[in-house]
Amino acid sequence: MIRQNIIGHGCIPSINQARRSARFVKIPSARYPAATDFAQAWPLIPLHDLTDDTGIDPSISCSACAAKCCRLEVMLITDTGVPERFIETDDWGSQTMARLDDGWCAALDRHSMGCSIYELRPLICREFDMGGYDCQEERLRA
Repeated sequence: MIRQNIIGHGCIPSINQARRSARFVKIPSARYPAATDFAQAWPLIPLHDLTDDTGIDPSISCSACAAKCCRLEVMLITDTGVPERFIETDDWGSQTMARLDDGWCAALDRHSMGCSIYELRPLICREFDMGGYDCQEERLRA
């Protein structure tokens, strides 16, 4: 009922309307009564280039950090090839990176303080930007 009312008032094009138009769906709009196509009825939202303002601190380096992120719990949400010896399964069936008794990730090489399975590391570790916001927050906690 709600979907029909919205479609009937021209807010959302019906599937048949979308199929009839190869370019844009023509939608009359109370807000934009003179609109002749979808692009005019719905103004574009400007996108910003996030690469210029990433918030990454270039002075932070993993080699001088003491691997503070390796004390975080890391859930395995995709299969990246993490060796079985580094995987633990909790009571609910979720897989996480194994941690040693002292809380450090089991894959951490204690001599270099680097990841011993870097090429196979979990997705969460891959997305944890060196010098990024999360990295900076963890460095402040320790």
